[in-house]
Amino acid sequence: MMRVEIFRTFVNNEQQARKICEILNSQLENSKVNFDLDDCDKVLRVESPEIDINKIRWIMENLGYSCDLIPGSL
Repeated sequence: MMRVEIFRTFVNNEQQARKICEILNSQLENSKVNFDLDDCDKVLRVESPEIDINKIRWIMENLGYSCDLIPGSL
């Protein structure tokens, strides 16, 4: 069963989003990662059987971006 977590970010453009998705997908096994930059929260969506929120935050911070979990994710 897949879990989904949604994060608010400050990623501003498609180039940044593509780079982050590539890195997260390589670091998070069996995950699908994407952004919705049209959303006011610049949403990062992570879908995976197991989601390590702290690892996602750590990776994002090491890439120079903050992210906050949006409560009520699926």
